[in-house]
This record gives sequence, structure tokens and C-alpha cells, in this order.
Amino acid sequence: LMYFCSKNKYQDMKTLTERCIFNRLLPVVMIITASITVACHNRGVNKESMEVKLSKDNLSSIEEVFSEIDICYLGDTVETEISGVVVSVQMRDGIILVEGSEGVLYVYDYSGHFLGNSKNVRGKGRGEFNIMTGYTYNRYSKQIEVLTPVDLLFYDTNFRFLGKKRIPTEYPEQNKKGTFFRQICDISESRHIMLTSPLENRQNELVLFDSNLLKEEYCISYNDYEIAEISMQEQSFFELNSQQYLFFPNCVTNKVFIFDSNDENLVSYIKYTGEDLISAEDVKPFKNNRNKMLEYLAFKSAKIIPLRGMGNESLICTLFKAGGTTRDTYTSFFNVKNGNSKTIKNREKGVVNLPIFNRIEGDTLYAIVPPEDVKKMETLSILNKKSRQLIKTAPEDGKYAIAKYILSRRLSN
Repeated sequence: LMYFCSKNKYQDMKTLTERCIFNRLLPVVMIITASITVACHNRGVNKESMEVKLSKDNLSSIEEVFSEIDICYLGDTVETEISGVVVSVQMRDGIILVEGSEGVLYVYDYSGHFLGNSKNVRGKGRGEFNIMTGYTYNRYSKQIEVLTPVDLLFYDTNFRFLGKKRIPTEYPEQNKKGTFFRQICDISESRHIMLTSPLENRQNELVLFDSNLLKEEYCISYNDYEIAEISMQEQSFFELNSQQYLFFPNCVTNKVFIFDSNDENLVSYIKYTGEDLISAEDVKPFKNNRNKMLEYLAFKSAKIIPLRGMGNESLICTLFKAGGTTRDTYTSFFNVKNGNSKTIKNREKGVVNLPIFNRIEGDTLYAIVPPEDVKKMETLSILNKKSRQLIKTAPEDGKYAIAKYILSRRLSN
């Protein structure tokens, strides 16, 4: 059904990362050394925040939350379709970036039209890369940005190479630890927020980097808010306005923040609550044994565990696990304006009620749905007529689809 994104340390560049599997594989990730002398600071955090209660009780039906579902398939031909398994997805400014299990990035628009992929830029030559640690679409420059261990590469949506900039990392030497930047989000054409993972040499840091000046401007640590070093948070930042971003840390935590690029500050925004919510005490016995911690979190803990979140100025959407099996996942929808909250179980009696959402824009939530789950959506009452016909006439082996879930007025107003 889903996976935890587990980032491991390496002894050298040839070692593969440990993979945490539910039904999909994780990307290969690696670590390298950071030679940065800028001091990291933990700014004061406003302790007042809204509370969102996560609970698997008093569940709502899909009809109570959404008014319509619309789907369209990704790609028009075999050549434009994703090969392999989808590992991660990012959506921004009408552009969809999909990372496949073979390490290739695919580019589509929100209508499913294929724009390009990175197959022709894999390698060690000019404008090519072998190792990708992060990626994004810069809505200011209209370019795709790919993080590698040492460079930030720039491409258009057809993956024509446009240039590169050095980032403040270096290859590891023997007996040295290292750091990768795992995520990137742009706040202008040349200013980028970059994140480390919980297991990096520089753990849980938010770094503001200027690629024009080749300078790290500042960094903020959020280590104090980590419960466990596991995450499904592929994309951590969601724009509220020109200077403020919702920040969902890429680790298990009960906090959501607002990052203000002008104030250079993290402000506490959402605090998850609930009778069975996981706490730091629950994972304390496993702090020195990662395998045991993974086993506990994925299969043994009945605690409520926030897995990933996203939001905009009016809605916070949180995927959480609540039970000892991989099927016990739920999605919470919290209306920021009126405090109303609804929760739906993602899967029930063989039916896929909800996919794992990747983006909120206005009153529409977007997700990339695998072929086997698209077929199961056919029974949903709010699937529109066009989409139902598409599913009926789709090839037996199926294709990945974009699902657009439109909020009902009761929740979006």
C-alpha cells in the first residue's frame, strides 16, 4: 500500500541503501560529506498552534468530503509511459515530476500530456548525472532542477541541459561521514531551500542556498521536533504566499510549521493530537537499533503515526497509520478556517477510497494512482461519467493515472 522513506548512512558510494517496503520500492539514496562552516541556528518557535486531532474513530464517507473524482491517464503512447514502479511524485505550477524505480524522471502536465524524461541525460558527461538525491520544478525560472552529490543541474521540461551550479558538498573520503541534500524547494529563481535527512551528518537541517552567489545564507535545525527518523514526506514545502510556506518535516513528528523566508524563521502552525498518538517515549527503546525501530513502526505499533502531510491556506491534509498492518491508513482533512475535520479510511473491503495525495490546488487534491488501483476506483459513486468510461476501455495491464478529487463545498468553504 505504501512505504516509509528510510535514509541510511553509507561507508562508500557503492553501497545501496536499506529499503523499507510495503508494496513499492524506495529509491537508492546515498550520503556524502559536507564541508560547510556556516553555523546552524535554531530560531525561536511560536508555541501557539492549531490542534488537529488524528483519530480512526467517527469516520466519514467519501461522499461527505468530495463531490467528484476525475481521472486522466499519463502519456499517450508506450514511449511516454512510466516504466517500472513510481517511487516519488512532485507537483507544482501545472508540472508533474515522477521518479521511476529505474532512476528516471518523467515530466507531464496536469492533463497527463508527456513533456519529457531524463533517460538521455544519464551518465558522466556534460549535463548528465548518475546519482540524483533530490529534484523539483522551479516555478520562477520554469526549469527542472536536479540535486546531485556536488551540483545543482538545470534543465527545461524536455531535459535539455541549461547549466549547473556547485552546491556546498564534496565527495566523501575514507573514514569520513557525509551529507546529501534530500529535497529542494525554490523561493526565487536563484534562492533554494534544501533539506538534509534525519540520518545525515547535518541532521534535520533547513538550508537556504543562493545559486547565483554560490553561498549558503543560513540554516535552521529542527532536530528537537523529530520523534523517529522515518518519513514518507517526499515534498515538504507548500506555498501559502510569496514569502510563507507550510513546512512538513521529513521525519516522524507531531508538528507542522510555517517557514517565513523574510523572517528566516520557523513558526509552529499545527500540533497533532490524539489519545493514541505516537510520542518520543514510544520509540525510545529502539533508538540504538534501526531495524527494530522500522519493524515496530511499520508492522507492530498500533499507535497513530503521521506519515506525510500537505496543505494550503484553507486545508491541512494528513496521511496517518493507525494499526499494526499496512492497510490501516487514514487521511485527515482539517479546515483551517472553521476547524471542521473529517477522516476517511484509504482502503476498505478491497476498494481504494483515497490514493496518497501529492498536491492541493484550490479545492482540488491531486494524486498519481498505480494501474491496479485505478481499476478499483470504478466502483466509487462520485467518479464522473467520463472517468468511468476511461477505466472501462483501458488496456488490461492498465496505466498510471492522475486522479483529481474535488472537495465538497461543506469542507472547502
